[in-house]
Amino acid sequence: MKFLIRADASNEIGTGHVMRSIALGQMLIDEGHIVYFLTQSENESLKNRIKREGFDLICFSEEDTIEDAKYTAKRGKDLKADWVITDGYKFKTEYQKVIKVAGFKLMCIDDVCECHYMSDIVLNQNYDADKIFKYSKEDYTRLFLGTNNVLLRREIINNAKSNSCNDINHKPNNILILKGGSDLYFPIDEILNIFDKNANRPLNIKVISKIEEHVTKLTNSNINYTHSTITNKIQTDFLWCDIAITAGGSTVWELLYYKKKPLVIGIAENQRIIIEELSKSNYVISLGWADNLMTEKLERIINSDFNDLKYLNELQVKLFDISAFE
Repeated sequence: MKFLIRADASNEIGTGHVMRSIALGQMLIDEGHIVYFLTQSENESLKNRIKREGFDLICFSEEDTIEDAKYTAKRGKDLKADWVITDGYKFKTEYQKVIKVAGFKLMCIDDVCECHYMSDIVLNQNYDADKIFKYSKEDYTRLFLGTNNVLLRREIINNAKSNSCNDINHKPNNILILKGGSDLYFPIDEILNIFDKNANRPLNIKVISKIEEHVTKLTNSNINYTHSTITNKIQTDFLWCDIAITAGGSTVWELLYYKKKPLVIGIAENQRIIIEELSKSNYVISLGWADNLMTEKLERIINSDFNDLKYLNELQVKLFDISAFE
């Protein structure tokens, strides 16, 4: 079958939508399907990543949502696509109607449950999505909800046999801080300063981000600091770390898949309910929000040798079954 994926990201927001769309595209290609990627993304590194994955990349510019839908339907017909897959917040009922009227099967990858869904499939991979969200939908719409339907990139999945949860009863030394591809508001300096002031034993801290951070601020001799730009080998860093500090997006599922202990910081409003539910069920520790970081909580965890993390539950994360398209 042929699939046309529609997802966007700017240099500031949306990286997660594109990356999980890439994950689904990889899964489809690995099963012998043909995948096209239609985007208005401004992010050159993401566009290059899409091309490296072997997808046919189509770029266009259209601000009006309905005209966007019409263009998507036209390109889908030109390509003889069987399915259109959307990931983003603009692809609401009116958009879906255009795609369905044009004769395509449609899948919406969703986080927020904000409209009536006319798509054939809705995928919401978030924890307890079946309990949290009440979907307005057509009778034919199938719902794939919860962490049994997670989209993970090939490079993450291929390390599954190396998945092992570090024994958190020992004093963890390797701390991974993940500043997402477009999380401009992630409080990296504040986090590093907290470690700098409170680390009373040797720690290896690695930051993954697009740009070099203010390393010169770190004066604590107990800290061995390294920095790396985001690469396709993030799974190596997952295996290396004992715990990780990250925003509340798709990286949380990747870390849980690797049985790591996430300390999560909210960046966007759509992450709020998911972080709250994961924290309530003791699968992650919430450090608050980017503009209101729980400084004392992080200090306490550091000073207690991360004792709080010993008692986190393990969440079973499974992959979306693409046989749903058959």
